[in-house]
Amino acid sequence: MHVHKSHLIQEGNVLAVRFGGSRATKVVALISALIGIAVCYAAYVGSGDLARDPWVGWLIGGLFVLFGICGASFRSETQFDPAGRRWHVWWTLLTLGSRRHGSFDDLLEVEVTREERSADSGTYSVYPVKVKVSDGHDITVLESASAGDALETATKLSKGIGIPLSDRSVEQTMMTVPAPEGVPVPAVRICTYSVTRDTVSIVVPPGTKPEAIGCSALLLGLAGAVALAVWHFFLSTAEGVFPWIVAAIFAGGPFVVLPLVGMFYILVKTFLMEERLEFTPDGLTRHVAFGPWRWAKKYAREDISRVDLRVGTKDGRICEIVITTSEGQLTVGRGLPQAEKAWLAVIIRNILHLA
Repeated sequence: MHVHKSHLIQEGNVLAVRFGGSRATKVVALISALIGIAVCYAAYVGSGDLARDPWVGWLIGGLFVLFGICGASFRSETQFDPAGRRWHVWWTLLTLGSRRHGSFDDLLEVEVTREERSADSGTYSVYPVKVKVSDGHDITVLESASAGDALETATKLSKGIGIPLSDRSVEQTMMTVPAPEGVPVPAVRICTYSVTRDTVSIVVPPGTKPEAIGCSALLLGLAGAVALAVWHFFLSTAEGVFPWIVAAIFAGGPFVVLPLVGMFYILVKTFLMEERLEFTPDGLTRHVAFGPWRWAKKYAREDISRVDLRVGTKDGRICEIVITTSEGQLTVGRGLPQAEKAWLAVIIRNILHLA
């Protein structure tokens, strides 16, 4: 189950979205600045290859220091105050900045759209959340890579400031339809079920073990191949600290550390994590086990309003089961077969006595 999260921060009656200034951002900025200072120092003392071309070290080090300073100083905030019926948008970077403000009377609707962006590796989708303004200068609240997170943020913002919500991303990607009645029991089921008269307990597999082992082997092979190639062609004959810094930044991080982290995450999730969903007429309880640790999240029946199927508008395939609660939308069964998703949606809806 994936729980969609809102990016809105609520302080009293004020709703806000902030970027910059977090502890993680400051740590990354500090690391960048320290790397830049180290490279500049190596250029200053003439270490290694920088003894011949110190200006390269000053240039690269200066860029890292500048990136660190900008990362530490950047702040932006979009704020809505329902009590005062005012909105404010501002950002600052060093001595630069901009501010906008206005009345709720200028706001028309909250809009979620889907946009295709291009990158070197291909195209990807982003889901902007915007507040339409009567003067045409719309307020971009955020751009999320998750359609669910964007819609959750937009829903909370729409309710908080009292203007309509227009979801134009769903029309282009998928739509939500009621779970059909009379769905037969699927011949093949992946989940483990325990069904009684008024309770359905479902153990949802995080992934199959052969697939996890195969993906982990590929990631380990990628990290090892890159590490050996960098050592053989670049570091084995290098002198000084500068080549090691360059290799760590441009090869070690993205092509060695990240694949190893991904491998660790896949193995841990597949072999150590277990998720169990328990549905009763009183509501839903989500149980998560990670090794010796256990925790649970309960949703009361009165907080659950709908159980639907999200299907692709082009191919009609069932993508996932959507459970709408007062706290947002929960998605279940993304990796299950089509027949099992349809059958499970009917079972959940009947147990919760949803029409």
